[in-house]
Amino acid sequence: MKYLFIGGAPRSGTSALTELLSTHKRVAIGMERFKFCYSKKSVTKEMFTKDNFFRFDITQTNINDKNGKYVDFYQKLSKKFDGSSIVGDKYPQLYKFWPSLFENFGKDGRFLFIMRDIEDVASSFNVRASNPKDKWPEENNYKKAVEIWNQSLLIAAKAKSENKNICIVSYSKLFDSESYACDEEMQKIIRYLDLSDNEELILEHKKLQEKYLSHIKNKSKLIFEGQEQYIKENANKSLYFELFN
Repeated sequence: MKYLFIGGAPRSGTSALTELLSTHKRVAIGMERFKFCYSKKSVTKEMFTKDNFFRFDITQTNINDKNGKYVDFYQKLSKKFDGSSIVGDKYPQLYKFWPSLFENFGKDGRFLFIMRDIEDVASSFNVRASNPKDKWPEENNYKKAVEIWNQSLLIAAKAKSENKNICIVSYSKLFDSESYACDEEMQKIIRYLDLSDNEELILEHKKLQEKYLSHIKNKSKLIFEGQEQYIKENANKSLYFELFN
């Protein structure tokens, strides 16, 4: 059994990557299943047995299989869980807690870190921060996006320099089919996870590429006057492109 953890700065595509990989018949990745446990360094292999994984507890997460937008997702997951060879969880900022996961999961652990252009991340932070109906904190705007984005890159770069078993994925490379690297980025993930029988996975990847081109790539960004300069001066783009290549 392999254990997969997916993270990245919030609004960087962790959900899209999780939904993509979950189309594979032998991959079962939760949606923030243990989000309250990472800071306690208490996530262990035993939590990924079927009985424990589907015994939702409010001390572990505020997401479950009875209410909310992931009801269908978890129902599908439960039907294939027994036959899965890769199980795990997605939580954007779990990269902060990699050391305990490296220790607890050892050679059986796999770690995908997805990163996205800061302009897209900052715009998404602004959209949510400016929506009065969203529970997203108002102060989590473009400045907070830059702070978290920089922090995530530094942690990923440190883990990479220490030869930790992580795979860094580019959101734009993965989903922008106009990029020569799109299919190669998908194949990089497949090789890292040692997956076979990938027909459904590849088909879903194509669907997400089409969605990216038609609904996401050319969408206007919510970045106001003066914010572009702040992002330019403060976002660690040199490190981003270093990790990008």
